[in-house]
Amino acid sequence: MPENEALRSEVSRDQYEGRTLMCDERFRRDKERIDRNEDEMRRVRELTVQMGEMIKRHDSQIEGHERRLMTLEKQPSEQFGKIKTAAITAIVTGLVGLAVNAIWKLG
Repeated sequence: MPENEALRSEVSRDQYEGRTLMCDERFRRDKERIDRNEDEMRRVRELTVQMGEMIKRHDSQIEGHERRLMTLEKQPSEQFGKIKTAAITAIVTGLVGLAVNAIWKLG
């Protein structure tokens, strides 16, 4: 029963106003924190969008670099292929010329 008596005890007007002021101050501080957090979250969302755009630009730049590298890497092999073709053509032409010359001398 002592608990019931504690519940029944009256609160003075000064106590009520003091507690009300304390609660109002806490609520005001909490509201300020919430407002600051909302502003910070808005900024985080903006930065997230900007980072996404930067990543897309970066990816497209990387793709461009990869294409250019592939082109540069192909050039030596293409040039080697051309040199090889020219050498084979020269050898075959020389052999054909030698064979024609030998046939001409025999005939």
